[in-house]
Amino acid sequence: MFSENELKFTTLPRGFCSNCCPAKVYRDIRFVLYIRANPNKGVGIERFKAGAARRAGVYSNLPTVIFIHGFSEASPGQSGMAVLDGKPISPKKEKYNLILLDWSELGTFPWYGTAVMNVKYVGLRLKQFIEVFNDSDEIPIGNLHIVGFSLGCHIAGIAGKLIRKDLRIPRITGLDPALPEFSIN
Repeated sequence: MFSENELKFTTLPRGFCSNCCPAKVYRDIRFVLYIRANPNKGVGIERFKAGAARRAGVYSNLPTVIFIHGFSEASPGQSGMAVLDGKPISPKKEKYNLILLDWSELGTFPWYGTAVMNVKYVGLRLKQFIEVFNDSDEIPIGNLHIVGFSLGCHIAGIAGKLIRKDLRIPRITGLDPALPEFSIN
């Protein structure tokens, strides 16, 4: 929903640390398909089983863009809305599947350190998503472009590093990668 606040704030962190409210992967990491015909309403791809992406409305013959928002953003957030508008990815208004990876419950303000720790778990979930739907030919990896913003860049990179050895993500774009708590070496 576009009427949400731009900043996602919680009084307690959620995640996989000992001081966090426990995260539930299926609840807190969501993949939502958006189409240009109805950009205000996304369709969740709830189960990682063959046929789920197709039932949600993914066209396997089209390129697929997975966008990952940054720290403290409520999905789709400002960065997600810019991608939904299509200008950064396809200025010619070409057709493609757009999936927003919503991890906003695990990346809330003011819990940056917890969000950084959660990045690896979100990256692992993205890797699983890619492998399942590549294997079912619903989202062929050859047509995949992953775009991350802020901490979303690191999520994309982790997924790329963890992906099965026989697969390779052809294109990962990092928009303003987060630096605090990450090494540049």
